[in-house]
Amino acid sequence: MGRQHSYNFTFTNCIIKSTNIFATNYVGAVIGHSCYPVNITNTSVLNSNITSASWSGCFVGHTNSLQLAINNCTSFDNSIISVSFSGGLIGFANSVYGAASTILNLTNCTIYNNTILSTNVYSGGIIGYINATVTITNCNVSNSIISSANYAGGITSFGNYSSLTLKSSKIQSVKISKLNGALIIGFKNSFTVNLVNSFSEGDNFVNDVLVQNCASFTSSVSINGC
Repeated sequence: MGRQHSYNFTFTNCIIKSTNIFATNYVGAVIGHSCYPVNITNTSVLNSNITSASWSGCFVGHTNSLQLAINNCTSFDNSIISVSFSGGLIGFANSVYGAASTILNLTNCTIYNNTILSTNVYSGGIIGYINATVTITNCNVSNSIISSANYAGGITSFGNYSSLTLKSSKIQSVKISKLNGALIIGFKNSFTVNLVNSFSEGDNFVNDVLVQNCASFTSSVSINGC
C-alpha cells in the first residue's frame, strides 16, 4: 500500500519475500505513508530491497498515525535504503499535532541481518527518526549494518521533542556509523528516554538494553544491485 486512506487498517499473518520496492518518497513493504490507526501483526519481510529518496522503512516508510502497533514481526535479510530517514521497522515516526498525539507500540519484533542505510542523515535499527511517543518492548536488532553520513543508532538515530520507553530489548553484533552514532540513540533533542530495570553501564547492559559484540565504523557503505 502506498498511502493509507482507510481508518483502523489491520495487516496480519503475511510474508513478503524477495521483493523490490522503490519510490521517490514514502516506501515500506506494508505501508508507504500511514496517517490513520494501523495494526500490523505476525508479518515477516524477507530478502527484500526497499529504496527511496526519503522515508524508507521495512514495514512503514512514514507515519503520523494517531496510533500504530507492530507486533510479532520480523525483518530479515533486507536492504533498506534512502537519502534520509531509514529504519528497520519504520523510517520516520512523526506527529502532526505534537508528539503526545501519536502513539506507537512495537512489541516482540526482530530485525536481523539487515543493511539500513541513509546516504545523508538518519538511520535507525528500529526507527529512523522519532518525533512521537514510542514504546518498544522485547525487540531485538542483530547482525546488521546501520549507516548514515550523520546520525545513526541501534534503536533510532534521532529523538526530537518526544519520548521513548524501551523495555527488555537487545542490540547484538551490529555495526553503526560513527558520526553522531550510538548503540541506542544517535542524538537527542528535548527527548525523554525511559529505560526500565536499570543495570550498571559498566556491564554489557545500558540500563535495560543488552548490548553485545557491537562496533562503530567510519567508512561509508556501498550497496550495489538494488
